[in-house]
Amino acid sequence: MCKAKYYSEQLISLINDVENEYKTLSEQQSKYDLIQEDLLHKIEFDVFNVFQGYNLCKQLQDIRKERRYIKNEVDAINSLRDILNNTKIKNALGKVNKTIVKIEKKKDSRLYTPKILKETS
Repeated sequence: MCKAKYYSEQLISLINDVENEYKTLSEQQSKYDLIQEDLLHKIEFDVFNVFQGYNLCKQLQDIRKERRYIKNEVDAINSLRDILNNTKIKNALGKVNKTIVKIEKKKDSRLYTPKILKETS
């Protein structure tokens, strides 16, 4: 495999990896949002003692910390995603791959007819 094809495939793979990571992180953020909502509703509607209140508050704090970490990761990867998802880049990579495939096919079937030197048998 030629290096250009290898690198273009790596770039396409990178774009797909970033997109998959963004989706995974977004799903995790949604999960933490729902857990947070559950805790807030429990605090709003339940009656509890001081110890139970402390435990609920601690759970909420832990969930908020995890959610914040995930949210920061989503924000960071989203900025990279915005650049990589540029349709001009994707279209250019697609064209490059097609061109490389044509060049490889052409290379495999290339023939040369000598112009001056004659074959000696």
